[in-house]
Parts: sequence; C-alpha cells; structure tokens
Amino acid sequence: MKPQIWRCRRCKSIVDMALKKCKCETSPSPWELVKVKKSKNEVIRIGDYVEIIKPEIFIRVGYNLTTQDILDNHITTEQRQLLNALIVSTGFNTDTKGYFLEGKSKDISELEKTFARLILRAKGWGGRERKVHTKLDPNLLNTVGKVISKKYVKTGLYNHATSHQGYFDDYAEYEPAYLENEKTVIIYEIAVNNNTYWAEYIEFPESSVVKISNEDYNEIIEKTPTPSFW
Repeated sequence: MKPQIWRCRRCKSIVDMALKKCKCETSPSPWELVKVKKSKNEVIRIGDYVEIIKPEIFIRVGYNLTTQDILDNHITTEQRQLLNALIVSTGFNTDTKGYFLEGKSKDISELEKTFARLILRAKGWGGRERKVHTKLDPNLLNTVGKVISKKYVKTGLYNHATSHQGYFDDYAEYEPAYLENEKTVIIYEIAVNNNTYWAEYIEFPESSVVKISNEDYNEIIEKTPTPSFW
C-alpha cells in the first residue's frame, strides 16, 4: 500500500505526519490528502477488465442517515399516532390502524416524508461523516468483468460555513463549507461475468477491484462453469 501524503490547504506545505504539523501549525481541519499517481499499468480505464477482490457493492455516498432510514426505523409509535390524528382532523378518512400503510394517498406520503426530513435534520443526518456505503456480496469474490463507466464521489467530515468580523474590520471574513480530510473515490460500473452467457451491471468502489490483462480475463472466463438451462 502506498503511503498517504497530506498537504495544508492554507500554507500549501506538506504535513509532517510524525509531528502532526504543517508550516503554519494549524489543526488538521484544512489538511487534504495528496493524490498519489498510479503507474500506467495500475490505472483502470473504461473498457479495461478487472477482478473483484473485495465484493462490496456500492449503494450510495452520503451521511449515515437518509429519509428512508427515518421512515423505517426512527418514527416512534407516539409520533405516528399524532400524525394520524392530524390527518383525521382534516376530514380525511384513514384506516383505523393508522395511515402508515400501503395505498395511502400521494399527499399523505409527502407529509410523511416531510416529517421524516425534519427528524433527519434534527439528527444532523446521523453525523458529519460523508462516506461511501456498500453492501457485501461474497458470491462476487474473484469474479471478473469489464468497466463500462466510472464516476467520482467525495468523502470527508462536513464543516459548516463560518464568518467572522473583527471590531476594526470593514468586511466579515467568510470561509465556505468544506469537507475535512476530503478524499475522491472512483466508483466503477462493471459488467460482471457470473457465467459465460450474460453479465450483470454492478457498481463498485475502486478499492474493490484490480485491473487484469485481457489474457487473464479470457482464461478465467474459459474456466467459468457453463450454466445449464434444461
């Protein structure tokens, strides 16, 4: 594994990780990871063949909680009853078991989602960390495929925008929101060959795949058991 190199966003100096200091001696908040270039043979491009060495399927990038998480796990029985009572007070006819059921109207669904988003904001989206969320599928380990497309996502710790104006300052100093320890992660869409007849299109983070040669790909495919349909 290649060593990580950090640079301060303020003074632009390389951080001495042994002393945990840069030239301006600020805290780690403005430090950013310097991207270490891969060798030509390691770079994965669209059309290349890869092997899945870490079968973690990409789900999303973001904070710990989502609106759906709130809907599924964080709305209490009391809150459901209060919302249902609010809906009944409008004259809308609801089921006696409550409105959190399939078949509810679009307006009620939107009210439910709005309420969930309020809870989500109150919980701070589950924390400041923006990260890649994945799902493990052991069946995909050591399978091979072809890179169809790729995209870039950002991870890190979210910091709010700040402003400060001294007594003798004419204007406030403004620092926009940013991601502390920001990193760029490549997400590859791969046509994974589970057999010799079809491929399944799945997204993986870059840490899950390694580039292989065309010869190695063909050799692995030849050894893949042919499925039987009858």
